[in-house]
Amino acid sequence: MEFQYSSIVDSSTYDTEGLCDGIDLRKSNFAFLEDRGIIRAQQDWAKYVGPLHDNLFRGSMGPRYSYISVGIPECLPERLEILAYANEFGFLYDDIFEAITDPEKSTIENNKLLGAFHEGVQSGQIIQDPESERGGWRKLQSKILHDLLAIDREGAINIVKAWAEYNQQQHRNFSTLEEYFPYRLKNAAARIWTEFILFAMGLKLSAPERAKAEDLTRPAYFALVLQNDLYSWEREYREAQAQALNDEQSQSIDVTNMMNAIWVLMQEHNHLDIAGAQELCRIKIKQYTTEYIQIVENVKGDQSLSVDLVKYVEALKYDIVGQAAWCMTCPRNHPDISFTEEQLEWMRGVVLPVAESGTPNSKALKVRSALSDSTTRMPIVASNRKMSLAKSHSGTEH
Repeated sequence: MEFQYSSIVDSSTYDTEGLCDGIDLRKSNFAFLEDRGIIRAQQDWAKYVGPLHDNLFRGSMGPRYSYISVGIPECLPERLEILAYANEFGFLYDDIFEAITDPEKSTIENNKLLGAFHEGVQSGQIIQDPESERGGWRKLQSKILHDLLAIDREGAINIVKAWAEYNQQQHRNFSTLEEYFPYRLKNAAARIWTEFILFAMGLKLSAPERAKAEDLTRPAYFALVLQNDLYSWEREYREAQAQALNDEQSQSIDVTNMMNAIWVLMQEHNHLDIAGAQELCRIKIKQYTTEYIQIVENVKGDQSLSVDLVKYVEALKYDIVGQAAWCMTCPRNHPDISFTEEQLEWMRGVVLPVAESGTPNSKALKVRSALSDSTTRMPIVASNRKMSLAKSHSGTEH
């Protein structure tokens, strides 16, 4: 894979606790665009949907690494901001969905969201209805679809179609990881993330190639699921504690309602406590990561595979270490970690000039006038221009 839009992060500046040995952490040279997309999504949500539960919403942004900048470091710069906006919309919605304890109500709410995306797949647009109960949601969904379509129609439809078919199943008990994985991959929106990666990098796969890719990348997605569950366990456990305190009929924390591999491992190996399950989870992450590194090497030497398929398979390798770095340093999982002063100023509505961003190579991107019209305006990605400056500021890596 050619590296045109990202740089290797100095390994002395981070620690993935041995989970991703053998993989370099890479970060987009245009990470400030992701932060802009994230913050605009939060501001638009507050404006059109309702106030955020926390004025400093802890979603996909981090002080060192935001989700896509390290998860898909080779994301084309002109696609990064809208993908960040869409991804943050998903975080905002998921938090609302997970807070609904009534299964019937959660199904109704989920169907309303998916119905709008179904509409987008069928007609290529989502009709805005400010008077409807979910008019704000539809406005944001319409914005997402509009900007995605302006860049890459086929890729946009694939993202929205995957989102429309996404079905958050209700929690149920699992006795083994083997039972848990298929369910968790669906609830973790693995297919949506696949479409995000393909769109981000401008990759195209045929139907047979998609089937091949799903088979090849299974260990990577297993590692990603386990990473997420390992580092979100404490947050989810705190939320379960809070819910138990608010529920007058609850006498204890109901861990069976926590969709997390740590709890599943405790059931599968009934001698394990939480610490033991966490350690076993780490071991399995390392095993799946090692297995996937070898798969990537095999794929790179397979001349029968298309260039785009090989790029996608390799991209997931960097996603593994990127998500680990994000999980370990993000305010979402760690309430004691704060955002940077620049991020906090942006969140307060003070958008700094691009050239003042501390993000690597941001000074080479002279687009302040295009970026600073409005924090709630749709991004410059709608212009569908290639940011050739990304190639001019440094040599191409291989």
